[in-house]
Amino acid sequence: MLVVDQLGEIGLYGQTLFLYQLPYLLLCVLTMVTQVVVNNKYLGFFVVIL
Repeated sequence: MLVVDQLGEIGLYGQTLFLYQLPYLLLCVLTMVTQVVVNNKYLGFFVVIL
């Protein structure tokens, strides 16, 4: 991050963070919500894999 700031390409960093890595963040949130709703460790794993 420090190198990106020094080079002045903070927009490129933001674009990479939000456009390319956002689906992974949403998948993590969906997985956590599924685990909480199902309330069973192995059944939650099964639902997430499907």
